[in-house]
Amino acid sequence: MRTAELLTADEFLRRLSAAVSAGTPELLLDELARASLIVVDDVHVLDRHATAQEALLSLASRALAGAKQLVLTSDDAAGASALAHRIVHRFRTGHSATLGVPDWAHRVAILHAKAAALGIELPPSVAHHLASQCEGSVRELEGSLTRLLAVASLDGSALTLAL
Repeated sequence: MRTAELLTADEFLRRLSAAVSAGTPELLLDELARASLIVVDDVHVLDRHATAQEALLSLASRALAGAKQLVLTSDDAAGASALAHRIVHRFRTGHSATLGVPDWAHRVAILHAKAAALGIELPPSVAHHLASQCEGSVRELEGSLTRLLAVASLDGSALTLAL
């Protein structure tokens, strides 16, 4: 048994479409439901796909019946709210959490964690500056760090506040 099945909603749609074309959508859902953890990212993409929503609900039923975990994520709360409401309403044992924009301290911690994962020493002053400049999403924050690292790499510069 696989321990995790990680896929985007777009990938879920592609796989479901191929399975429907082949006449085997149930086999796909059975395959996905064998994982102990199923993560579907960007579920807001499914807000206009009724068939995919039904398939996701079927997958959720299978996961629940098999004592598996299903995690649905979205960075567009408005687009995913109807789908999330249907799933949470249907499965009262589930949990729905809304995560807001990280505060300054969390943004600094995210930057340091990302830099550490890349094997880079990020000076606190640089992390503090980036965290104060990027108050939006974590993707925006990581993008700022990526751009800074690219400029430093191209210039052969050290990571400094001046850079």
